[in-house]
Amino acid sequence: MIAHSESNTGLSQLGRAALYRDGLLLLFLAYNLLRLRNLSSLRIGRHLITKDQKLLLDISAAETKTRQPIKQELSQRLSFSVRRYIDYYRPILLQARGRSHTFAQDELWISRDGSPCSPQTLRNIVKKHLVGPNGKPVSPHLFRTMAATTISIEAPSDVDVVPAILGHRSYRTGEQYYNLAGSLDASRAFGAVLDSIRKNLKPEKQDAT
Repeated sequence: MIAHSESNTGLSQLGRAALYRDGLLLLFLAYNLLRLRNLSSLRIGRHLITKDQKLLLDISAAETKTRQPIKQELSQRLSFSVRRYIDYYRPILLQARGRSHTFAQDELWISRDGSPCSPQTLRNIVKKHLVGPNGKPVSPHLFRTMAATTISIEAPSDVDVVPAILGHRSYRTGEQYYNLAGSLDASRAFGAVLDSIRKNLKPEKQDAT
């Protein structure tokens, strides 16, 4: 979706910006398993911080459900896409003036009418683009379940990162999960697993017809 938004000249400028945002949202959810409330309230410069040329998530304990602070380092691929969105596509979205427009400030996610995205807007974006094998739309929360399953199947030796990347207050989330120090180490390990899986994926063969 991100690549398509960059190359599709048939879409309007606003359409390309919205498509890029949608793709980035899915990518962000895959790499950083935030609850929907924290995801929708992300602010540039407050929760999303540049340090030593790296992008960090920094969410205080008072803002999370479990009263546990979230401190994570964004993967290189995600950091590049986030910066591209902030520098180019977010300003395009901010110029829109829909019927329900409210002025945005430093909110990361911007809707097609130029307003900050609500939790329901982000939920609708995910459901619009993703359908599970059962034919039902995928919810943002399901990314958290999929992450634990992915780690268990693809990298069982790293299964102890799961409690930390999910931000659980207690590490007793299941007999197969074990403690790991620091959410920074956990986010790095999880990002590396996703990068490895992506590199090993083989492109689907095109139908000759």
